[in-house]
Amino acid sequence: IDDCLGYVESLCVPQGYDFNREERRIYSIAYKKVFNGYRKSLKQLLSTAELSLAQRNSDIGKKKTYANFVFNKVEEFSIMVEEAIFLIEKVLLPNCHRTHNTVNIVFFYKCKGDFLRYLLHFKSGEPKNKLIRRSGKAYVYGYRIAQKGEVRLAEPLIPSHPMRLAISLNYSVY
Repeated sequence: IDDCLGYVESLCVPQGYDFNREERRIYSIAYKKVFNGYRKSLKQLLSTAELSLAQRNSDIGKKKTYANFVFNKVEEFSIMVEEAIFLIEKVLLPNCHRTHNTVNIVFFYKCKGDFLRYLLHFKSGEPKNKLIRRSGKAYVYGYRIAQKGEVRLAEPLIPSHPMRLAISLNYSVY
């Protein structure tokens, strides 16, 4: 997986480079494998933490240590996701906009929405609301481009195009 991420990040360096179908697939698999592994581990840690808190005779010091560990792991995951989003916003989307590649533009907005959505399980209050808004904006903008295109930027995708269907499905899950 690290090799895939390294390959993907090496593709992102050249200015104006545009992903092809296979590179989009590698990008998607690499990030989703890493993020899904973290998500599953964090969910398990959180459920264990809840079980530990339910036990009254546990040592309070151990509970605090465990809670700090879980908090640090959630923050580590959040940083990874934000780095992936930074790469999308500052490198990948500008490259797609320069080349007017509608499929890639929609793909990266979908990825941005998905990555932000992954964090929703681990946040609450205003940080969660902010993630909901950011994720929603990414999906809406990507879907709008897929549906209507944008003047001098991208042509609309046909209704049966796999990328248009993919962003529609992910937005409906959101």
